[in-house]
Amino acid sequence: MSGGTRFQLKQSTGWFAAGREVRCALELLSDATFKLFVWLCLHAERGRGTLSATPAELARALGKKESDMHLALEELERQGTTTTKTSQHREPFHKSN
Repeated sequence: MSGGTRFQLKQSTGWFAAGREVRCALELLSDATFKLFVWLCLHAERGRGTLSATPAELARALGKKESDMHLALEELERQGTTTTKTSQHREPFHKSN
């Protein structure tokens, strides 16, 4: 962005500069799925980029319907943003590195 209005973050500390993956996801994903993607990024294990959660747990965390989470997770998988491995008891969702 150049020219126009200059924006300044209200809180000058505690934020992070998003990288290439977030920029690509912003351009590729629907708004609802991008929100889930960012939530997954913020809560994933840092060393492995993984997170285990059910669609119901994700829905509660984001204040959405479980059916919306299923659709968003399908979009993440379809766009190649995440890979999914399902177990008997949980449905872990893995953020690709």
